[in-house]
Amino acid sequence: KFSAVKVGGVKLVNAARKKVAVQTPTRPMEFIDLTIHEVTHHTLDLDLHCEKGAYIRAWAHQLGQNLGCGAVLESLQRIYSAPFDLNRAVNIEDLSSPVENIKAFIPLAECLSEWKAFTIRGRDVRLMANGQIPHDLAKRWIIEQKSVNALQRSMGVRIFEASSGQLLSLVEILPNRAPKIKRVFNYA
Repeated sequence: KFSAVKVGGVKLVNAARKKVAVQTPTRPMEFIDLTIHEVTHHTLDLDLHCEKGAYIRAWAHQLGQNLGCGAVLESLQRIYSAPFDLNRAVNIEDLSSPVENIKAFIPLAECLSEWKAFTIRGRDVRLMANGQIPHDLAKRWIIEQKSVNALQRSMGVRIFEASSGQLLSLVEILPNRAPKIKRVFNYA
């Protein structure tokens, strides 16, 4: 009830705070791995690896309902969110050091490593810099557009300049619609 999921255009958390009864939607969740570390009379300590969109607090509540004893989370720590993990984390206290500040930054192209990557060159670089999708690039997206249409889900694409390897643009391929340029980076 206290999530940001919207039902009829209203966030569940806002409805719950106003004590408005709303039918909470169910959502299938996919778990890849679950490791139980310790079970006591009152607690269960575990690690789980799940897909994006999993509601762990709701899962814990449902687990408690299924066991007939109720359950809430005592603590929750995200240790990985593709492509980031705690090994690359920097303590906030360390950010006062200029060296740590620089190490804390991750290049945008690396942050979006799960997005498809395409390279362009020559005249197409100028077109992309001006916010236009080059015709040759659009033709190369035909297969991606078909998979996006089939899944009814958008897909992010990174556009790089072929010779320099610089990230030029971020584009969203939408189901049954024309691709949409989200950001253009000019390195002048």
